[in-house]
Amino acid sequence: MERRIRNSKREIQNLQTAIDTSGDDKLKFELQQMYDRKSAVLRRQNKQYREFCKDNNLKEYSERLRVAQWDRSQAVRSAKATEIYQFKGKVNMELITQILAICGAISVIGGAVAVLSGWYKSWKAPKEKQDNRIEQIEKRITNIETSITGINQKLDNDYKKHKEYEG
Repeated sequence: MERRIRNSKREIQNLQTAIDTSGDDKLKFELQQMYDRKSAVLRRQNKQYREFCKDNNLKEYSERLRVAQWDRSQAVRSAKATEIYQFKGKVNMELITQILAICGAISVIGGAVAVLSGWYKSWKAPKEKQDNRIEQIEKRITNIETSITGINQKLDNDYKKHKEYEG
């Protein structure tokens, strides 16, 4: 039993090293899954060891369970991985199905919003072009009216000068 615990600790250390050095995200994910699973096994083995010692009135010898470079931080990390692994095992499949259905509905709604937004933009674009065109025409008309007013004033001045010259 003690040998299995030490072996599990070494495997966990090796998996952690592999996770830390791996560059591939998919491989890291798979290694993390293995790490979490092995951490849960180690917790179960430690529990069995404690129960065995208690049931048989034996003293627990922690030095028999020691592994080189296994420190408190690795034990804590392994315990957290165990909790994650156990939580994953308790996840309700019905809840996952509901979440996926909601995500699907959100995707459908998002698609509908995109279609409506595109339709609105295409409807609004000709109106904006028409408004711009009307604005340009109004500016031209204003320029033409200003020019006509200027021409009328010149004609009136010329007519007055002509009448004065004749008269």
